[in-house]
Amino acid sequence: VPVLVALTFMYADQPGRAEELFTRGIAECERKGWRGAHLSFGFTLLGYIRYRRAPGPRPRRDGRGGLRIA
Repeated sequence: VPVLVALTFMYADQPGRAEELFTRGIAECERKGWRGAHLSFGFTLLGYIRYRRAPGPRPRRDGRGGLRIA
């Protein structure tokens, strides 16, 4: 459900709020020591959100981080 909420913000032209939610979610996963699919999915979608806001090296780095974890 949190992922769907964040994606809804992105598609409702509020990508800043979506980025904030994914950043907080990733931080929580890392604090709990989760390194699997949840974290991979979070980084990949964060990269997508950042890409939609402004293409550049940061979104690519996030996407690659998600793929590396996967």
